[in-house]
Amino acid sequence: MISRPCLLRALALSMASLVIGLAHAGPAGAAGPPGQPGIFVEAVIEGLTGEVTGLPELDELTTVPGYPVILRGVAPPALYGKPLQITVTPPQKAEPPDGTEAPQEIPDNDCPANVIFVGPMEALPPTVIDVVADIDGSFETEFTPKTIGTHEVEVRDPEGGQTGDTSFDVSDLSDLVDEPDCAKKDATDKHGIEAEAEQLTETTGAIIDALAGKLDDLPASPAKDEAKAKLTELQNAMRALRAQGASPEWVNGVGHLVTLQSVASEMRVATMGLSARLKGWHAVAKRANARASTVLAEVTRGNLLCDQLDVAINGLKAVDFFLGLLTKPIAYFADWAVENVPTKLVGMIPAVKRTKAGTEAVETSWKGITTFAPMREDAAKGHFKTEFTVGLNKMAYALSAFMVSRMFERYCQTFQGPVTGKMTAEFRQYGNVYWNYTVEIKGEIILRYPKGAKGDAIALTGEIVGNAMSFRSWDNAIPVLFPELAQGTVLKMARQDPMGLGDIKVLNETRLKDKKILGQDIPNFNPLTTIIDQGGITVRAGFTPNFFRVPVRGDLRGDTLRLEVQPAAVDFDDARTKVLVLMLPVLSMRITLQDYALPFKGAQFMMLRAMNDGPAEFAVQRSGTTMTIMRQFERRKQSDDTTGVYNLSIKACNPSC
Repeated sequence: MISRPCLLRALALSMASLVIGLAHAGPAGAAGPPGQPGIFVEAVIEGLTGEVTGLPELDELTTVPGYPVILRGVAPPALYGKPLQITVTPPQKAEPPDGTEAPQEIPDNDCPANVIFVGPMEALPPTVIDVVADIDGSFETEFTPKTIGTHEVEVRDPEGGQTGDTSFDVSDLSDLVDEPDCAKKDATDKHGIEAEAEQLTETTGAIIDALAGKLDDLPASPAKDEAKAKLTELQNAMRALRAQGASPEWVNGVGHLVTLQSVASEMRVATMGLSARLKGWHAVAKRANARASTVLAEVTRGNLLCDQLDVAINGLKAVDFFLGLLTKPIAYFADWAVENVPTKLVGMIPAVKRTKAGTEAVETSWKGITTFAPMREDAAKGHFKTEFTVGLNKMAYALSAFMVSRMFERYCQTFQGPVTGKMTAEFRQYGNVYWNYTVEIKGEIILRYPKGAKGDAIALTGEIVGNAMSFRSWDNAIPVLFPELAQGTVLKMARQDPMGLGDIKVLNETRLKDKKILGQDIPNFNPLTTIIDQGGITVRAGFTPNFFRVPVRGDLRGDTLRLEVQPAAVDFDDARTKVLVLMLPVLSMRITLQDYALPFKGAQFMMLRAMNDGPAEFAVQRSGTTMTIMRQFERRKQSDDTTGVYNLSIKACNPSC
């Protein structure tokens, strides 16, 4: 269990900072007349791009017009149950007098991101929302912005004058390409989506090269020769692709999309759905490229025959996922073009703002988006065909399937099946509970050994892989551990537990499915289902929340399988619960914020404790050609200051459960 001194040090260090532990869109403040506390308020954005990907941590939180923002806070004791007024003031800069909205600088072919818009989409008056503070002083409401820019928020007590303020930003998602150094006019200065797409090509090629070397280590066989021939074909195709030194053709469509967004504010509304999908893709591509070094390390590590084959297969699954990611935006552009034909786009611009030049710009940009037309005359030489990349994707998938059916199943056998676990921990000081938590995990065990292995003891290698499904915690740390800080009034406490895979309720859908924002569809882009079902362990480790991979080894002696847990290769033992406490100190009339973090133990610790800190034996049940192992572990470990309850369920079958 975690020692109390370590926890005390962690709490003491974190107490030194007064940082809000919740994701919010702008600074929050509290103010009031001299001698009176102010009102705390914050604007909380749930995260458009995070929900589009299904992975909130992949991208910065942002919102767009038509997507609600939560405004919440806490009033001081004197305002409990009293009415409050929230005023939200949008940007007040008006559009140009002639009603046009042209960019200050028209983008050129070398700098497609250099577009500066004039003014917000609309100049709207402030909105006043009446709320009533609850009996504990808390209040909450929603506001739906209709224009872009910084929105100022003020909460006021109409009678006494106490106030609080914050702000949040609303984006139009038009910043699809990071602005390059245009002064250099350097065509090799890659940026934004283009840079990630090109790096993804390099990433995939490097993994394929590493896999080619892995096959050389396998024993000779006709299946190996066939696999090498297929992999060489894939390798040569990727080398030709990388030698061109350019991004996929569809990247040209991004530049044309940015140009289209410069024509009028209505075009930014029309492209919002496509922009959101590309934003989500960009976030996932950055994670994939960052994960590449770990995937390469997995592919090149030395191990036994069956482990080598398993690593090669998972490497090919990663290649399949990366190539699929590289081609996915093609469908985004195609879907958008079907729903947004040029006549529809032109018709969205009010007649008073519609010009011949603007109409032609819309039509030209639409063609560029749908045909991926090169933006420079020599670009065609450096951009590869879309069909070629899609073909590579199919080759990688077919090769991984071949490796499974013709090689792994020929040389190796596996025990494989589900693993679930639960750990509940309680911490006390002088008999007072100051913290408890529960963690649940779910995954699978994979044990590999050579087919036809003989002897008194057959060695098995493998791992238990999966994710934490949920983290739930409670604490009373300040009154118990720091009573001197507990003399003030605690107005509100908020806690943010780590995300578990089970917290994503539906993996193949998002909140934005079938949702319209200002009349525009926001299509679903959620890679989680593909990652879990297709991407393999190496990809899953980099994308799913709080993943773990715990190596195990064992030996099979007759009807007994002995299993031993090894140190974790990847674990979530760095997960923390963040706690925010809003307080009114005894000697102060100003609301203050205290925050601290509480740590969790990882999956390997849970498994080892459940298995009584040592190897565990399983009875092998045989039925025809099927072998099954199954066992439930439950253990309670208690000391003066801590109590831990550990539950673990393991079931595995050969060939499969």
